[in-house]
Amino acid sequence: MFKIITDEQTPKTLEILDIKSFVEEKRDLILSFLECAKKKSNAVGLAANQLEIDGERMVERMFCSKAKKNGDGEWDVFINPKIKEKYGEPQERVEGCLTWPGKRIVADRYLRIDVEWYNKDGEKKSAELNGWEAQVWQHEQDHLDGVQEKLVPADYMTIRSEKIGRNEPCPCGNSINGKPVKYKKCCGKK
Repeated sequence: MFKIITDEQTPKTLEILDIKSFVEEKRDLILSFLECAKKKSNAVGLAANQLEIDGERMVERMFCSKAKKNGDGEWDVFINPKIKEKYGEPQERVEGCLTWPGKRIVADRYLRIDVEWYNKDGEKKSAELNGWEAQVWQHEQDHLDGVQEKLVPADYMTIRSEKIGRNEPCPCGNSINGKPVKYKKCCGKK
């Protein structure tokens, strides 16, 4: 039913204006998309516009992800996802992508973001995401926004000129009571 479109830039998807009608009318598609994502053992995220169904590229503004703070979680669907706030300075990251087999993507990612979305039942949700979970969200959001990826060979490695010390302030900009949080207690958690 679903097929991943490879080696083609993902086009921008438009915001869904009537979420209630969308989740009612597209309930089967949303659940089928979620089941499709669950079958992708080599992925932690999948944007709808990376797929075609019956020969047509999907245009629904949603993605699925199982990225959680401490590893892989349960797959879930995020409808009309939005990044509301980005904190700190972006960090260069190298990522894999189902759209570009045999290649990698280099992108600047924020280590902490505030996001909002609608779940498969049409309920509005929000969260603060950190580290890897924030990185995956930004990757899938880029697909939905039609962001042109910077492609590099699969063996490409980044060279960071500046290592973040465990006791240095976290580059995400997180603070408690006005004091910066140490990297080891924030995005540097393992």
